[in-house]
Amino acid sequence: MKRLLINALFLCFWHSISAQQSEYTLDLNQASATLLDEGAFFAHSDSSGLHPGYEIPKGSGIHAIFSAGFWMAGLDQWGQLFLSAQRLAVPNQSDFYSGPYSIFHTYMDPNYVSKYSDAIWTVSKAEIDFHQQHFQDLGYVIPNSILDWPGNGDTILGVAAQLAPFIDLNGDLIYQPQFGEYPDIRGDKASYVIYNDDRPHLNTNGNSMRIEVHIMFYQFASTDFLNETTFMNMRVFNRGALFFNQFKCGFFMDGDVGGYADDYIGSDTTRNLMYFYNYDNTDVEYGTNPPAIGAISLSHDIQNMTYFTSTSAYPYNDPGPAMEYWNFLNGTWENGAGFYYGGQGYGGPAGSTNTPTNFMFSGNPYTNQGWSEVSANNPPGDRRGIMTIEDIQLNSHAETCYDMAIIYNRNGNNLENVQGLLEVADSIRQFYNLQVNYYNCSQVTASYDELNPNTTKSIIAFYDLLGRACSPEKGKILFVQFSDGSIEKRMILE
Repeated sequence: MKRLLINALFLCFWHSISAQQSEYTLDLNQASATLLDEGAFFAHSDSSGLHPGYEIPKGSGIHAIFSAGFWMAGLDQWGQLFLSAQRLAVPNQSDFYSGPYSIFHTYMDPNYVSKYSDAIWTVSKAEIDFHQQHFQDLGYVIPNSILDWPGNGDTILGVAAQLAPFIDLNGDLIYQPQFGEYPDIRGDKASYVIYNDDRPHLNTNGNSMRIEVHIMFYQFASTDFLNETTFMNMRVFNRGALFFNQFKCGFFMDGDVGGYADDYIGSDTTRNLMYFYNYDNTDVEYGTNPPAIGAISLSHDIQNMTYFTSTSAYPYNDPGPAMEYWNFLNGTWENGAGFYYGGQGYGGPAGSTNTPTNFMFSGNPYTNQGWSEVSANNPPGDRRGIMTIEDIQLNSHAETCYDMAIIYNRNGNNLENVQGLLEVADSIRQFYNLQVNYYNCSQVTASYDELNPNTTKSIIAFYDLLGRACSPEKGKILFVQFSDGSIEKRMILE
């Protein structure tokens, strides 16, 4: 297990700053995922240092991910770089801060601190179902998980009026659980995290984008592949005045399959998958037949998948300033040099070619087809990967949305588990594609007027919960499609 020590200066300030980063463990199924609200997640930090935060199987004490997080960047209309990124869960060394964006920047206001310093909200489907059935019962007490759901932001503090999704039974855009309204979640249990980048960027020194990030982490309790999967739905809101060309969203993952120093990394471009596995069939923590773990983009194609190793020399190691993060997001080494097919991707050393590539180790190590770390016979190491999702233009006061999942497989030896992970990826995609449109993020950004709740929009279609067109019927919950392209889940009252 990898554990990073925090320097003495950090220890001096630990007690005064640790409350700024909240922590919750989502562990409904066999994945025990530690969540934080300042950019990094699947990680844990305390006064002794940094620790891995994705235990699987739950209760084993063995982890497959040390840390993860989303990187976001773009160029404004004048070509200036704006970037927010996080790799490690070190408080007071972040580009992101807990809570929603405030147009008044009231982050030190006691009311803001009280409401949003802990920006993780968790609720289960069982709690919601019970609430729906009993909210009118005499003596029923609404659980805090439903009562405190951040459906509405405090506009007095400069926060957006609409935050976390909820079922709005009367259509007034006000979250009122006492009248039977409830959080609109995915899965059997979900945690909702909100953070922003509207303060100094202490990790990358990048320019603030004025963005607000919402991530719903959710799990299913099941007996199949879903029981080892954690899903992520992320919505990014551009709350500022700038619009960003080439807006890039990347998913970073420090995959430590048990022991951290003996791992390989790979990608599958047809499956939009990045994955980690042990270089041999014995791991210091998992023992024989160590698993494979990966991240799959469900809603978008990936533009590139790059990697670096903690113990390597520049420019093949961890990025530092914002430009080095931007280079990795663009599919190059941190100095801007390109990746090349073969070997370790450096270009020049034995085993590499002069053929540029955007996807590292895109072959199959199990079948030994194509280029993999196995076929290249690379030395193993502490691999970190970043897969970048295709570019968009993110306009001012617009949003975009991404769906991803963390998947796992352990049914054979180290290479058989890679092949099994590819099959799990296919099953996850099939499951995702069978969900109604409401579940699936589309790469559509909205104008300011479309996000304004006062804007008039008309209903153009109704769908049942299986996504089939239907007629409205009083008392039923349906998906309602509006003229602006949005889809909302509503109860029909008339």
